[in-house]
Amino acid sequence: MASELYTHQQNAVDAALANQTTLIEQACGTGKSRVIVTLVDEAVCLGTLAVVVVPSLALAAQVSTQLEGLGDVLKIDSDTDGTTDPGRITAAANEVEIVLCTYHSIDLVHDVLRDTAYWVLFDECHHAAERRCQATCDALKEGAERAVYLSATPADGQADACDAHVRYLPSQGVADGVLKPFNLCVKVADADFDRGDRGPGGRVRTVARAIAHQVLDAPAQPRRVLVRCGLAQAQTEDGRMVATDFMNVDMEGAIADIRRRFRPLRNARSTMTVRVDVVTADTPQDERAEVLAAFDTLRDDRDDVHILVFHSVLAEGVDTRTADLLVIADDSMGAASWRRTVQLVGRVMRKARWGIDEPASTVLLMNYLDRATYASLDGADAQRAQLERDVGSQVSSGYLAAMKEYDREYYDLLISWPPGSGGGGDTGPRDHTDEATGSVADSCSHRPHMSVDTSLVELSFAREPDLDRVLETAIVELRVRKDDALSVNDKVEALAAYLEREGEAPPQRLVTEDGFKLGEFWVGLMHKRKHNQAAVEAVLARRPAARAVYERELRKREARRDGALPMQDKAEALADYLEREGERPPRRLVTEDGFQLGAFWHNL
Repeated sequence: MASELYTHQQNAVDAALANQTTLIEQACGTGKSRVIVTLVDEAVCLGTLAVVVVPSLALAAQVSTQLEGLGDVLKIDSDTDGTTDPGRITAAANEVEIVLCTYHSIDLVHDVLRDTAYWVLFDECHHAAERRCQATCDALKEGAERAVYLSATPADGQADACDAHVRYLPSQGVADGVLKPFNLCVKVADADFDRGDRGPGGRVRTVARAIAHQVLDAPAQPRRVLVRCGLAQAQTEDGRMVATDFMNVDMEGAIADIRRRFRPLRNARSTMTVRVDVVTADTPQDERAEVLAAFDTLRDDRDDVHILVFHSVLAEGVDTRTADLLVIADDSMGAASWRRTVQLVGRVMRKARWGIDEPASTVLLMNYLDRATYASLDGADAQRAQLERDVGSQVSSGYLAAMKEYDREYYDLLISWPPGSGGGGDTGPRDHTDEATGSVADSCSHRPHMSVDTSLVELSFAREPDLDRVLETAIVELRVRKDDALSVNDKVEALAAYLEREGEAPPQRLVTEDGFKLGEFWVGLMHKRKHNQAAVEAVLARRPAARAVYERELRKREARRDGALPMQDKAEALADYLEREGERPPRRLVTEDGFQLGAFWHNL
């Protein structure tokens, strides 16, 4: 089975088999499930129970299918072929080779594995760091012979808690031909707020207009469209949360209306058929499976367009390989939701078949402007200032911040738009023409592009020829953090205040309101070169609460740095222990200088 793996997958498997705890950070769509199947197969062949933990019932059903033929599977969940009965679980645990559960049911697993040898694999492992299940996940890890954490977006600190960390980012996947690239388009739209249409219908029609322009007029016309919308409180007796923004809305009719209203689109793809489905957490599993199967089936008819609307149930782990347009219609997604954003974009970077060039996908970020607000402003300067505020607070800036923190190489490619892509005002989607060759950019190119489209805006300054350039500048420059504007002392004071207030180290991606990358500052301080150590310790000398947190975190960090010991020193330490104790070291034994002696013995 190992010979069938791609290089990055084989590297991940090798690391997992060589270490007791491994974090596999692997971009969405690069075959993380294949790694899981291979490791489960290895465990079963060794006669060891394999425990696989996933975040949702939908993903459990998908993984269950992939595990068929490897051994008997016990599903612990509330689905039709699973169980949550503790008695049945206890009775079956010793008769199966694989246990599959969700993070919601992980307590049931832990209770029956106390005296069992097992490996545990945490899929989408950032969920393992959530407060509701972190203690149980940690206990499962401690009792396992081998623990493997897998995610495209692991939680802060998970890498430090593992013996090995294997990373494979989207930029690497695109360069290797494993992922297809995507072009980023920021669609700036007038949401009809000044016409009194502030309800869900106005927002849906705005999104429908954006989709209509893309599927009718873009150079690479998409056929499978994912729309991520917001949630609103449903008018139901039990108060369930459903995607009411897009419920009971005739999007097909809205697109037809756009075709009639916009003359250039009137005859484009005149035979186009549109299917729209809305999938929520309340959609039955069998209905969801039917919708996803239809979505992934491409008819020979090129005018077959399927639009799938969702909020969160399809944002993570679901294997849709035909999606070529993602519309992020919810303007509440900010920089704090970087993980959700990265996972979402992974839905349209998957290839139907690896090794085969496919046209680039498109990610459409909706920015909504209230025309009435701009009409009340005096002059273009005031309008541009408001524009920069709007752009900086909406989904485009949040997405760019997420990509910049997650995969800087891909971010740099996105914002380096080709010459001539700006300007033009009310021009509609552009085709990214290469001035050097005079041809449209290769749809299978590994170089993504970002563009800004104002064709749906009807502001008083909307037809100025440099509007697009103003928007591009605002969107990109707002993400360039102004670290240089702060002195080192200001940064240290901000760090000390955080340590006193929170009592713990800042997350790696934390950015303060004034743009200071506090998380990166902390990582640099913890680095072996100890950036800014003297300045930090001078301030902490007069702030004892912050100093106590700093010293505690420093001790924890140093305790994990056994890799600094030469192999000869590790071997000598092991020999000393064996001579002194006359038995093998416990698996989790750590010496005073931070050497993980137990893990060293176990790997040996």
